[in-house]
Amino acid sequence: MNLCYGKQYSKADTHLNTVYRDQIKRLSAGSPQDQKQNESIQRLKSAQRAWITYRDLHCSIARDQYEGGSMAPMVWSMCMETVTEHRIEELSAAYNDQ
Repeated sequence: MNLCYGKQYSKADTHLNTVYRDQIKRLSAGSPQDQKQNESIQRLKSAQRAWITYRDLHCSIARDQYEGGSMAPMVWSMCMETVTEHRIEELSAAYNDQ
């Protein structure tokens, strides 16, 4: 089960990276000299770094509840997948179809 949930998280993480890169590309479209465009890209990058910190801390707490047990890796992977899927939805909803 640990391996299975680990693979599911890995798949979600790959999907998130694709969505994130696509959003950066969308924000980069147009003139590279556009100050507002550059600021938007930097804000998205900062938000993503902050989200990664949140994700890691949040899922570490979930895993800590099972520390020393065989379920700890599975709980961590499940949390990471869930939070990652939510982030995909957030990025897609916030920046698509505007």
